[in-house]
Amino acid sequence: MLHLMAVHRPMQTWKFDEYMMGIQIYHGTRSIGEPLITKCSNSTVGFFPRFTFDVWITFDDVQVSILPREARVVFVLYGCIKPIEGNGQTVDESNQELTNSKTELGWTSLQFFEFDMQMVQGQFILSLWPPSPDKYMTPSPRCHPHADFCPVLSMEIPSYGNTLFFPQILPNENIPTLD
Repeated sequence: MLHLMAVHRPMQTWKFDEYMMGIQIYHGTRSIGEPLITKCSNSTVGFFPRFTFDVWITFDDVQVSILPREARVVFVLYGCIKPIEGNGQTVDESNQELTNSKTELGWTSLQFFEFDMQMVQGQFILSLWPPSPDKYMTPSPRCHPHADFCPVLSMEIPSYGNTLFFPQILPNENIPTLD
């Protein structure tokens, strides 16, 4: 379970009708569980503009006890333009309805386990990186070259009441050695 709070400092060039966040757990390039999509309130008013999601996300088909040590959660921010009939928008052939034009705006990810095998818990501010195809292959770098003005995602992994560690895997001495 995690709490998706907001995207702070959105780019001023982003002029979309609605914004949504795609969330999925990955181990290497393999997805774990089903992807989740959530929409936000499109308000960027205020002294500090932001897209407020304020939603708790639960991965019903994934348990903490089955997460691989290298598991990470990937967030992808999309901007959508609502279709206007007769404006050359895409038509969905299955139900003959107009579909939204979706544009990927940025991505970030967070490893579930630290180098000392401790599970991450608490609040995080993650830099959004420009769209790239390698987001599903590698974790996002921690240091953004434009950290003073890049969009950032605030999220929280709640405390489970105790410090969680990935279990030690003991070597099995009964395995025969083969050539």
